[in-house]
Amino acid sequence: MSMKPWFRVVGVLAVAWLAAGCVNNPASGLPPLQAEPLAAYQLDTGDQIRVVVFGEDTIPQDYRIDEKGQFSMPLAGAVSAKGMTTAQLEGEIAKKLKNMLVNPNVSVQVVTTRPIYVVGGVNNPGAYPYAKDMTVLNAIAVGGGFTELAHKDYFGVTRQVNGVPKEFRATRDTPIHPDDTVYVYELY
Repeated sequence: MSMKPWFRVVGVLAVAWLAAGCVNNPASGLPPLQAEPLAAYQLDTGDQIRVVVFGEDTIPQDYRIDEKGQFSMPLAGAVSAKGMTTAQLEGEIAKKLKNMLVNPNVSVQVVTTRPIYVVGGVNNPGAYPYAKDMTVLNAIAVGGGFTELAHKDYFGVTRQVNGVPKEFRATRDTPIHPDDTVYVYELY
């Protein structure tokens, strides 16, 4: 059975067009995101923390860091937490409490981190809890996996760098951080 020449040309062009859509990297113009795991979690606006002052059961324990990067704690007053690790915050709180307590022993735990956001070619786009050592592929999995039209190898990540959102090119194995937005590109 023989195809007419014009039908073959249309078929070849259609296949070439589809192949071009599959190999073009929509993130190619973005700088690569350095594949650095999060060394130590740094506190920021929206994190919920638990502060335990041993031997002081009357001091409330749960606090949410406000838009200024602070929270208010009895006996310590306003405490700046933005950019600190839990160990650094423990030291800061202990220092503030030394005026009121003898040798305060403080422990800080992160109860709820800032979320990650997964958008684009995933089945359930939205905000999801951050988990330690999370990668782009993990984020896609919690977002319900790829849609039928999703590029499965090209991703973008938006991350705050010095307070400014910046877009980067990422791979499946790129570690992500709290507040990152993972974008799964789609074929059109």
